[in-house]
Amino acid sequence: MLRLRADVLQSKRDRLIADLAAIDGVRRLTSDPELRSGQNLISADVEPAAADDVLEALHALDLHHEDFVLVREEVLTQGL
Repeated sequence: MLRLRADVLQSKRDRLIADLAAIDGVRRLTSDPELRSGQNLISADVEPAAADDVLEALHALDLHHEDFVLVREEVLTQGL
């Protein structure tokens, strides 16, 4: 499983959420205000097969590489 965290301006938030929600393999998509910068923190669980599509969605919004991170998480237990 991969974990996405992206800091986006309010003006890009809704489009990124819609683009990510349309990708098979993206789950648990959330958006929260980032208190220090005034931006929005978008996070999601990403299946490895969806990683290229997620990166394409991020690049389509011209997000700088410092504005997001996609990391591998080791799943120790599965939820119900």
